[in-house]
Amino acid sequence: MKNFIVVSLTGGLGDQINQYIFGRILSEKLSCELIFDTTYYKKRTQFKIQITKFKIDNLIKIKTNLFKLPYRFIQYNRFWPIFFFYIVIGRFFFKKKIDYFIYDHWHYPFKQNNNQFKKNCYYFGYWHSLPFFKKKLTKIKKEFVLKEESKNLKKIKSKITKSCVAMHIRGGDFLNNGHAAILDSDYYSKGINYFIKKIKTPIFYVFTNDKIYSETLLKNIKININIKYISKLILKDFEEFEIMRCFKNLIIANSTFSWTASYMNHNHDVKIISPKIWDNKYKKYDPKFELDKRIKNMTVIK
Repeated sequence: MKNFIVVSLTGGLGDQINQYIFGRILSEKLSCELIFDTTYYKKRTQFKIQITKFKIDNLIKIKTNLFKLPYRFIQYNRFWPIFFFYIVIGRFFFKKKIDYFIYDHWHYPFKQNNNQFKKNCYYFGYWHSLPFFKKKLTKIKKEFVLKEESKNLKKIKSKITKSCVAMHIRGGDFLNNGHAAILDSDYYSKGINYFIKKIKTPIFYVFTNDKIYSETLLKNIKININIKYISKLILKDFEEFEIMRCFKNLIIANSTFSWTASYMNHNHDVKIISPKIWDNKYKKYDPKFELDKRIKNMTVIK
């Protein structure tokens, strides 16, 4: 039987990209086939599978209906991993023999013990780890290209210059999320002032899932700046992500979407403003901040 690993795709585009990179690197390390399971999206219809918009078809296999259990059972693996494996694991994967189920519960970065990663295993998690990705990023960025670019997308990309700044403001679900740290106007004010000092007449392009919240937040900033909203351009998520990758200057949110766009950026001399606190759970020690320090020209604001 051909050796393989299965990586579950979950969440939005930023999470999918991190899971893709993890799977690509691990399958190369283990010299085995890479399979992505998309069962998650049958129940989580608020999200869509979007990495298929990029030219990666010849590098992976995508299958569905591999995970047979309700996803609420996964959390039990944090407390009883051995029990979960022996009692449950044989019921969810029906064609291939799985040796083990490996669950990453929001480790920043995830454990990198090589003994943990083995062939013929099912990997479920978010797998956010820039140190794990770093050596392969140049190669992966080159292959991570959109299959098609609309005329509108090409036109927008052509207008991005050195004086343009991408600013990501995450509202919506984040405002009601007990774990997510809310970035206030003070954070964005400091980020804006940073680029005002660096760039003559900068233009700020706002990426947001909540325009009303973004407008309210920016009104509290007493700075006269040129602002344009990307949402007015009526683009898909994967198109907005591709555009964000083109900016040489970014003010990112505590979101996987803009964090991933910052390290998957097309440019070499990128300047990035990043929040220090990403999650309310990690106020004393923020593991994601430790990852961000590894990005060249990253400026962290408390």
